[in-house]
Amino acid sequence: MKSILSWSLNRILVLALLGGFASLMIDIRWEHRVELARQWETWIPLVYIGLMLIAGVVGLYQWNGWGRRVLQVGFSLCLIVGVLGVWFHSKGDPIGNFRLVLTGWTVPLGSNGGIKIGSAPPEMAPLAFVGLGLIGLLCCSRRFLCESNLKEIGGGTGEAWNQQGT
Repeated sequence: MKSILSWSLNRILVLALLGGFASLMIDIRWEHRVELARQWETWIPLVYIGLMLIAGVVGLYQWNGWGRRVLQVGFSLCLIVGVLGVWFHSKGDPIGNFRLVLTGWTVPLGSNGGIKIGSAPPEMAPLAFVGLGLIGLLCCSRRFLCESNLKEIGGGTGEAWNQQGT
Protein backbone atom coordinates (compact mmCIF):
# COMPACT_ATOMS: atom_id res chain seq x y z
CA MET A 1 0.00 0.00 0.00
CA LYS A 2 1.38 3.37 -0.99
CA SER A 3 1.93 6.17 1.45
CA ILE A 4 -1.13 8.31 2.06
CA LEU A 5 0.85 11.23 0.64
CA SER A 6 0.70 9.61 -2.79
CA TRP A 7 -3.07 9.03 -2.69
CA SER A 8 -5.37 10.75 -5.15
CA LEU A 9 -7.75 13.48 -4.05
CA ASN A 10 -10.70 11.10 -4.50
CA ARG A 11 -9.17 8.57 -2.15
CA ILE A 12 -8.33 11.21 0.46
CA LEU A 13 -11.89 12.55 0.29
CA VAL A 14 -13.22 9.04 0.95
CA LEU A 15 -10.90 8.83 3.97
CA ALA A 16 -12.33 12.15 5.20
CA LEU A 17 -15.88 10.82 4.68
CA LEU A 18 -15.01 7.79 6.81
CA GLY A 19 -13.88 10.19 9.53
CA GLY A 20 -17.23 11.93 9.19
CA PHE A 21 -18.98 8.59 9.61
CA ALA A 22 -16.99 7.88 12.77
CA SER A 23 -17.95 11.21 14.33
CA LEU A 24 -21.56 10.75 13.21
CA MET A 25 -21.56 7.34 14.91
CA ILE A 26 -20.51 8.91 18.21
CA ASP A 27 -23.22 11.56 17.92
CA ILE A 28 -25.97 9.10 16.93
CA ARG A 29 -25.04 6.75 19.76
CA TRP A 30 -25.54 9.64 22.17
CA GLU A 31 -28.73 10.97 20.60
CA HIS A 32 -30.32 7.51 20.34
CA ARG A 33 -29.25 6.39 23.83
CA VAL A 34 -32.78 6.06 25.24
CA GLU A 35 -34.47 4.79 22.10
CA LEU A 36 -31.89 2.04 21.46
CA ALA A 37 -33.59 -0.07 24.14
CA ARG A 38 -37.09 0.62 22.76
CA GLN A 39 -36.96 0.59 18.96
CA TRP A 40 -34.96 -1.63 16.64
CA GLU A 41 -34.96 1.10 13.96
CA THR A 42 -32.57 3.22 15.99
CA TRP A 43 -29.88 0.58 15.45
CA ILE A 44 -29.95 0.95 11.64
CA PRO A 45 -27.53 3.91 11.36
CA LEU A 46 -25.16 2.51 13.98
CA VAL A 47 -24.94 -0.93 12.37
CA TYR A 48 -24.60 0.64 8.92
CA ILE A 49 -21.77 2.95 10.04
CA GLY A 50 -19.91 0.13 11.77
CA LEU A 51 -20.06 -2.01 8.63
CA MET A 52 -19.21 0.96 6.40
CA LEU A 53 -16.12 1.80 8.44
CA ILE A 54 -14.87 -1.76 8.01
CA ALA A 55 -15.73 -1.80 4.30
CA GLY A 56 -14.19 1.65 3.94
CA VAL A 57 -10.81 0.62 5.31
CA VAL A 58 -10.78 -2.47 3.08
CA GLY A 59 -11.98 -0.41 0.10
CA LEU A 60 -9.25 2.18 0.56
CA TYR A 61 -6.64 -0.56 0.82
CA GLN A 62 -7.88 -2.16 -2.41
CA TRP A 63 -8.71 1.16 -4.14
CA ASN A 64 -7.14 0.32 -7.50
CA GLY A 65 -8.75 -3.11 -7.61
CA TRP A 66 -12.23 -3.95 -6.38
CA GLY A 67 -12.17 -1.53 -3.44
CA ARG A 68 -13.90 1.34 -5.22
CA ARG A 69 -16.80 -0.97 -6.13
CA VAL A 70 -17.18 -2.03 -2.49
CA LEU A 71 -17.23 1.62 -1.48
CA GLN A 72 -19.80 2.43 -4.17
CA VAL A 73 -22.12 -0.24 -2.78
CA GLY A 74 -21.57 1.11 0.74
CA PHE A 75 -22.23 4.71 -0.26
CA SER A 76 -25.34 3.61 -2.19
CA LEU A 77 -26.66 1.96 0.97
CA CYS A 78 -25.96 5.24 2.75
CA LEU A 79 -28.63 6.90 0.61
CA ILE A 80 -31.15 4.27 1.69
CA VAL A 81 -30.21 4.66 5.37
CA GLY A 82 -30.70 8.43 5.07
CA VAL A 83 -34.11 8.18 3.43
CA LEU A 84 -35.24 5.57 5.97
CA GLY A 85 -34.02 7.83 8.77
CA VAL A 86 -36.05 10.77 7.46
CA TRP A 87 -39.09 8.48 7.21
CA PHE A 88 -38.71 7.20 10.78
CA HIS A 89 -37.87 10.61 12.26
CA SER A 90 -40.92 12.17 10.61
CA LYS A 91 -43.20 9.30 11.67
CA GLY A 92 -44.10 8.56 8.06
CA ASP A 93 -44.83 12.14 6.97
CA PRO A 94 -41.58 13.59 5.59
CA ILE A 95 -43.31 16.25 3.45
CA GLY A 96 -45.43 17.58 6.31
CA ASN A 97 -42.46 17.64 8.64
CA PHE A 98 -40.30 19.34 6.03
CA ARG A 99 -42.91 22.09 5.75
CA LEU A 100 -42.91 22.39 9.53
CA VAL A 101 -39.12 22.71 9.59
CA LEU A 102 -39.29 25.45 6.95
CA THR A 103 -41.58 27.50 9.22
CA GLY A 104 -38.51 27.97 11.41
CA TRP A 105 -37.64 30.92 9.16
CA THR A 106 -40.86 32.67 10.17
CA VAL A 107 -40.67 32.03 13.92
CA PRO A 108 -39.34 34.98 15.96
CA LEU A 109 -35.87 34.44 17.37
CA GLY A 110 -35.96 32.97 20.86
CA SER A 111 -39.37 31.36 20.29
CA ASN A 112 -39.96 27.61 20.01
CA GLY A 113 -42.76 28.03 17.47
CA GLY A 114 -45.21 26.14 19.67
CA ILE A 115 -43.16 22.94 19.67
CA LYS A 116 -41.42 21.82 22.83
CA ILE A 117 -37.68 21.48 22.23
CA GLY A 118 -36.62 17.83 22.32
CA SER A 119 -40.16 16.47 22.02
CA ALA A 120 -39.46 14.92 18.61
CA PRO A 121 -36.42 13.65 16.76
CA PRO A 122 -34.74 16.08 14.36
CA GLU A 123 -36.65 15.41 11.14
CA MET A 124 -33.97 16.42 8.67
CA ALA A 125 -30.88 15.16 10.54
CA PRO A 126 -30.76 11.82 8.67
CA LEU A 127 -30.25 13.74 5.43
CA ALA A 128 -26.61 13.90 6.53
CA PHE A 129 -26.42 10.29 5.35
CA VAL A 130 -27.77 11.26 1.95
CA GLY A 131 -25.13 13.97 1.64
CA LEU A 132 -22.28 11.71 2.71
CA GLY A 133 -23.51 9.00 0.35
CA LEU A 134 -23.71 11.33 -2.64
CA ILE A 135 -20.25 12.75 -2.03
CA GLY A 136 -18.87 9.23 -1.59
CA LEU A 137 -20.46 8.04 -4.83
CA LEU A 138 -18.96 10.98 -6.70
CA CYS A 139 -15.52 10.26 -5.23
CA CYS A 140 -15.70 6.59 -6.23
CA SER A 141 -17.23 7.15 -9.65
CA ARG A 142 -14.97 6.44 -12.60
CA ARG A 143 -16.37 9.51 -14.35
CA PHE A 144 -15.03 11.90 -11.72
CA LEU A 145 -11.59 10.40 -11.20
CA CYS A 146 -8.81 12.94 -11.32
CA GLU A 147 -5.89 12.44 -13.71
CA SER A 148 -3.68 10.82 -11.10
CA ASN A 149 -6.38 8.19 -10.46
CA LEU A 150 -6.67 7.44 -14.17
CA LYS A 151 -2.92 6.90 -14.40
CA GLU A 152 -2.95 4.61 -11.33
CA ILE A 153 -5.68 2.33 -12.65
CA GLY A 154 -4.34 2.25 -16.20
CA GLY A 155 -7.03 4.44 -17.74
CA GLY A 156 -6.56 7.65 -19.68
CA THR A 157 -3.41 8.69 -21.47
CA GLY A 158 -1.72 10.55 -18.68
CA GLU A 159 -1.03 13.42 -21.10
CA ALA A 160 -1.39 16.04 -18.38
CA TRP A 161 1.26 14.23 -16.36
CA ASN A 162 3.65 14.00 -19.29
CA GLN A 163 3.32 17.74 -19.98
CA GLN A 164 4.14 18.58 -16.37
CA GLY A 165 7.26 16.45 -16.42
CA THR A 166 6.14 14.03 -13.70
